[in-house]
Order: sequence, then structure tokens, then C-alpha cells
Amino acid sequence: MRTAEPTAYQLIVTPPDRPHAVEAIADPVTLVDRLAAVMLDLRTGGWQLA
Repeated sequence: MRTAEPTAYQLIVTPPDRPHAVEAIADPVTLVDRLAAVMLDLRTGGWQLA
């Protein structure tokens, strides 16, 4: 049984031409906003999301 919410999330982005980047994000709303920004960057870079 889980008794506490996590205190932080990690967003790990691994581009094909650079080392990975790790971002610590404490707020779930901020995490969703950051994920949306990453997805937009992928789309503008020519990636197609399924």
C-alpha cells in the first residue's frame, strides 16, 4: 500500500546525437507542461509520434 506521493519526478530525454539530459521536476502540472514542450520539439524536428 502506498502511503505518500512521490516528492519528485525525473524526465530523461535522450536525443540521438547528444548525451541524455535528466530533469528533476517536483510538480505534476509542471511535468505535464514540460512533456508537452518536449513533444512539440520532436514534432518540429521532423519526428512523428504514434
